[in-house]
Amino acid sequence: MAHSTKPAALLHATGKAQHGNFLVAIKQEKGESARVGGEKPEEEPVKKRGWPKGKKRKKILPNGPKAPVTGYVRFLNERREQIRTQHPDLPFPEITKMLGAEWSKLQLSEKQRYLDEAEREKQQYMKELREYQQSEAYKMCTEKIQEKKIKKEDVGTVAVNTLLNGHPHKAGECSDTFSTFDVPIFTEEFLDQNKAREAELRRLRKMNTEFEEQNAILQKHTESMNCAKEKLEQELAQEERQTLALQQQLQSVRQALTASFASLPIPGTGETPTLSTLDFYMAKLHSAIESNPLQHEPLVLRVKEILSRIARLVFHTQLAHGSPTGRIEGFTNVKELYAKIAEVFDISPTEILFCTLNTHKVDMQKLLGGQIGLEDFIFAHVRGETKEVEVTKTEDALGLTITDNGAGYAFIKRIKEGSIINRLQTVSVGDSIEAINDHTIVGCRHYEVARMLRELPRAQPFTLRLVQPKKAFDMIGQRTRTGKSPGEGRVASGKETLRLRTQGPAVLEEGPSPSEEEAARRVDDLLESYMGIRDSELASTMVEVAKDSPSVAQLAQGLDSVLGEFAFPPEFVAEVWAAVCHPKGDKE
Repeated sequence: MAHSTKPAALLHATGKAQHGNFLVAIKQEKGESARVGGEKPEEEPVKKRGWPKGKKRKKILPNGPKAPVTGYVRFLNERREQIRTQHPDLPFPEITKMLGAEWSKLQLSEKQRYLDEAEREKQQYMKELREYQQSEAYKMCTEKIQEKKIKKEDVGTVAVNTLLNGHPHKAGECSDTFSTFDVPIFTEEFLDQNKAREAELRRLRKMNTEFEEQNAILQKHTESMNCAKEKLEQELAQEERQTLALQQQLQSVRQALTASFASLPIPGTGETPTLSTLDFYMAKLHSAIESNPLQHEPLVLRVKEILSRIARLVFHTQLAHGSPTGRIEGFTNVKELYAKIAEVFDISPTEILFCTLNTHKVDMQKLLGGQIGLEDFIFAHVRGETKEVEVTKTEDALGLTITDNGAGYAFIKRIKEGSIINRLQTVSVGDSIEAINDHTIVGCRHYEVARMLRELPRAQPFTLRLVQPKKAFDMIGQRTRTGKSPGEGRVASGKETLRLRTQGPAVLEEGPSPSEEEAARRVDDLLESYMGIRDSELASTMVEVAKDSPSVAQLAQGLDSVLGEFAFPPEFVAEVWAAVCHPKGDKE
């Protein structure tokens, strides 16, 4: 009987394999073979593990109410610790058995107490659960659980298809397509399918090779396009630089024309040019000359002379500690001058402390002020080492004379012999004052720094942070103590000078006369005695205002309108008026 049924079972397995259910057929064959043989498999004892089969755990909802416990569990929780205290060596299962036996023998009235408490908790739980199910948190939680469930079912389907057919099936894909186990091996159908797949593989490889060749061609084309783009960007950057240079040159020419023609008013109207009205001024000047060339022949000569001067408004410059010679032009004030020098030597304008004319040494008699001779050579002194000095103010005056470079740096112009500062060998003429008691003064004018030093209390030490100018080898070790010199106010070497103004364009003008130089020197001495500063440009400006003021009151008004930030005291104004307008009465 067993002989006749076994081939049938094998045949049944083969038939199942042809329908793509190979694994299922094998399992069925084993099962039928076992039944045909009449041998019953040995039944192994079933072990209860984990959660009971068929009974689902209650899912815990995030942020939801806590599920209540039954009356029996409440009884266990209440009695377990008592039993554990009485029998500390008793294992947990034995304790549970004892409590179960105790619960079964417990009177109904005692049980009911636990059951009633459990029922009350259950009613409260149901109420809270209904409220929670109406909330947004519950809806979001159920949506996430549903998504996980669908994803888990999809993963299971793919795994089954992989086991049965050798490759995963997509959802909705037809199940009649050939798979790895659909065709028996070494059959005609298997060989034909293998040939077809090899042909398809060769076709795909050929397509891949073609795509790689096309990709290589496109890659070369992309690289050439990138090279062309970089070249165009470089050309564009070069054109932008050239355009910027031309714009700067144009601006320099306009500034030079404005400065040069500022002393040539248009006949009849008296108009002078500014940067904004230069084109209009030139057009009107040209119309005036064309209207009557013979009458305006002196004007034509004056224009030619001015144009010849413009070609000479190019100055040579070097760094004082040593550098190649550079050329600068097109500046109207000290800040623009420093910016031009910094551009030539590729440094920051804030590195320049001050400039001297025709000498690389720290010579305060050659300090660049508000005027530059057309033949002057400019030396720029840049920042060197920083040092800190502690000073105790034992007298009201420190013996310092302060000036500034017109661009935010105040520095020492003179040290009085026998003064407090004179006794400090580390402080030298030309040192820039950067901070007082760690309070930075960069950007302050010289009179503000002088006032800060005067207001420091006596007998109390303070700290000066100084920056000395960078020096060449032949200047190391020098420490200048400058005395008064009659020629200190003279900064221009030729008759014609370029006058730098704080506001407005620079102007070409004749150099100051000896009397004007002497008056400027007297005013500079007054500035030093009253305010502790020396400033040749400020002194020259005050001389110009005083020359046009017939009285002390009008001089005070003129100084307030031009230099109101200084707030000069009346006695100082009177001294200035006397020094400029009545030099013979000066007791010096």
